Amino acid sequence: MEIQPSYRPMENPLPPPEHSVPIEGAFFIPNIGVVENPTEADEASLTRGAELYVIHCRMCHGPTGIGTGPIAPFLANKPANLTSEVVQSKSDGSFFLTITNGITGRMPPLNENLTVPERWDVVNFIRTLKASE
Repeated sequence: MEIQPSYRPMENPLPPPEHSVPIEGAFFIPNIGVVENPTEADEASLTRGAELYVIHCRMCHGPTGIGTGPIAPFLANKPANLTSEVVQSKSDGSFFLTITNGITGRMPPLNENLTVPERWDVVNFIRTLKASE
């Protein structure tokens, strides 16, 4: 047993099997069109989204979403200003896919950190940041 491969948690995770559907249900099917937000932006969703934003997003994007989090000065590529017109004009599906897949060289994917419903809650919360601009 001692002569076998050993992996730390989250080290080289295996990709999901081809044509498999996550337990939360399919969240995106390629070439099918824009992803629609199935989660109503009610008080419960916004509360959950705010809590998840503090845990997963605030360190880079800052408390108000303008990209001034505590680690932002140390990043080569500055975090996006989530309150800007350019960002807020994107669709909910675009936000969801960015959170899911990340942006190469700029933002890590959060698909293993957040479940599908949690990602939609974060999308709903990000929509409220434009008011605080």
